[in-house]
Amino acid sequence: MSYTASATYRELDIASAPPARLVVMVYDFLLVHLTRARLSIDSHNVELRLESVAKAREAVSELLCGLDLDRGGELAGQLQSLYAFYLREPLE
Repeated sequence: MSYTASATYRELDIASAPPARLVVMVYDFLLVHLTRARLSIDSHNVELRLESVAKAREAVSELLCGLDLDRGGELAGQLQSLYAFYLREPLE
């Protein structure tokens, strides 16, 4: 499968996914980039670390924006605090 076909498939998958599946997809994306960031730290690859951390922060921002505080109750509020903490704190 070519890159273009793969990207098109991924876009269609995202566009047609139900909300719960989208959350799982964003968490998967987040975990991949946190893992890459950790591995890049171990290998002293600063460029990959910066890119991976930026992508992880994008994922957390997406999760934060997607919270439904009205329907999510206490859990949504706790997740909001956790996501905001991650975005506020400088990463070392």
